[in-house]
Amino acid sequence: MDKALGKKNFMAMLLLQRTSLSRFHFAPPPRSSIGRSRFKAFAAAGTNVKKADKLELACPVCRKSFKNDDQPKNFPRFVCDCCKKSYTSTSSGIIDLTISPTTVAPLGASFFQNPLLAFAYDRGYRDLFWIWNFPGYDQEFRMAQKLIEPVARGETIMDLSCAGGCFTRRFLASKSYKRVIAADYSQEMLEQCRGFLESDSFLDTSEFVLLRADAGRLPLANSSVAAVHSGAAIHCWPEPIIAVAEISRVLRPQGLFVGSTFVFPEPPPPIDGIINPVREAIMQLQVPFKAWTQKELQQLVEASGLIDWKSQTSGRYILFSATKPA
Repeated sequence: MDKALGKKNFMAMLLLQRTSLSRFHFAPPPRSSIGRSRFKAFAAAGTNVKKADKLELACPVCRKSFKNDDQPKNFPRFVCDCCKKSYTSTSSGIIDLTISPTTVAPLGASFFQNPLLAFAYDRGYRDLFWIWNFPGYDQEFRMAQKLIEPVARGETIMDLSCAGGCFTRRFLASKSYKRVIAADYSQEMLEQCRGFLESDSFLDTSEFVLLRADAGRLPLANSSVAAVHSGAAIHCWPEPIIAVAEISRVLRPQGLFVGSTFVFPEPPPPIDGIINPVREAIMQLQVPFKAWTQKELQQLVEASGLIDWKSQTSGRYILFSATKPA
């Protein structure tokens, strides 16, 4: 009787422990080698791009589209006919189309290249954003999906600065899109994203592309995606005005940009005359995080020609959207 009761108590404690940890999105870490069938699917990423609806990857230097017919079947490698620059991926399943930096990466970029942060980001770090009224992955996805799906259903979308891919996986699981491009500048984040995607047997490997890309030099052709989603990322981009201009370039006409970030209240006069110049000076520095008021963020987005600004705010959290004109 005592043994049975002890066993029952042990199982109850174990269940309670698992339940309390579930919100931290634990998943198996990326494996150093992947199964044969999965390897073929990932290694043929270039082939998958070709077979679908001719997604045009482009040189990040001159933005000329690559010829898909020239892609090898076993490993993604690209050569630009225009500037003759070549790009060879070093990680199976991740297409690397970044320009190799000759200087130290900006602090905002190098911060997310830390392997420990990459490991922790989707395993608890991102959950801490509830402090600033971020509603959590599930609700954030539902809010973004409500905006994106009517515009981009059956087409290609990009999850830019995807980190570990928590939104990427939700977009894929929705079965609403022909393809989801998971893009990030951090190789470490993309490795984590690949590990999460690989561990989910319900996801179709032909429906996503893992792309290492600079938000300020997107390696996609003009008007090539129906929507771009960027969750809690724009404040980390070194040059957000250039990145939003790139997003506008790759969106097809009437395509949608949906993003979330932190906003701060507009200080009342005459305090704004003192606070705003100081805040703007700080934002010019290469700091990991930038902060805007809602008005400033709207001006930033609309400066790249996007229209029909919409936003939802809660505390310091904002979800916003804007459309590329027809």
